[in-house]
Amino acid sequence: MMINNTYSRKLMKRIVILFSMMLVFMTASAQQYWDSSRPDHRFTFGVRAGFNLSKLIEENLEWRYRMGYQAGVSVDVNLVRSLSICTGVTYIKKGFKMELEYGPTFTMEYDYKPAYIEIPLALSYRIKLSDSSQFQLNGGGYYSFGLKGSDENFFTDTMKKEDLGVILGAAVTYSHYYFGASYERSLKSLSKTDDKSYNSSIVISLGYNF
Repeated sequence: MMINNTYSRKLMKRIVILFSMMLVFMTASAQQYWDSSRPDHRFTFGVRAGFNLSKLIEENLEWRYRMGYQAGVSVDVNLVRSLSICTGVTYIKKGFKMELEYGPTFTMEYDYKPAYIEIPLALSYRIKLSDSSQFQLNGGGYYSFGLKGSDENFFTDTMKKEDLGVILGAAVTYSHYYFGASYERSLKSLSKTDDKSYNSSIVISLGYNF
C-alpha cells in the first residue's frame, strides 16, 4: 500500500527537490569537480558503527524520537573517482516512544525497540578535498528486514517485518577514517492496520575503510 496522505506527499516532493538540486549541482560543477579517471581501487571495504534517533510517523499520533545504534560492514563499488555505488549490511536498532494520559493521575508509557537487518543501495558523488580527504554526497534507498521487536507480537500483530525506504546523506573521509550523517524514511506503510506508519531515522556513523 503506497503513501497517499498529505504529509507523505509533501515529503516526497522535498526528496524530489533534493535529488534535483544534487543533479543540478553535479551538472553545474562537472568541469571543476568531476573526475572521470579510473579509481585506484575498484572496491572499498569498510566497517561502520554509530547511533541513530528514530521515531514512527503516524497521522493521528505524535511519537517521540528514541535513541538506537547500528553496526555493520560497507562495500563501495568505485565506478570512477567521482562516482561510486555504496551498499553493505547493517544491524540497526530503531525505536519510538510516547506517553499517553488516560486520566488526571494515570499515564502510560509506550516504548518500542525493533531491530532490523538493513541493506542500503546508494549513489555517492565524491569531491576530492585534498590528497587524503574527500567529501561525499549520497542518495538512494534501503531494504530492511525485522529481526525482533520489543515483544514477541510486535512483528506478528502490529508491524510488517519488511521496510523499504529512501536515504539522503553526506560524509567526509580522512585517510582511512569515515564520518557520515544521513536521513532514512519508509516509503510504504509498516502498519498491519489501516493506520499509516513510517519509520523515520537520523543516522550518525563512524567508520574505517580498508
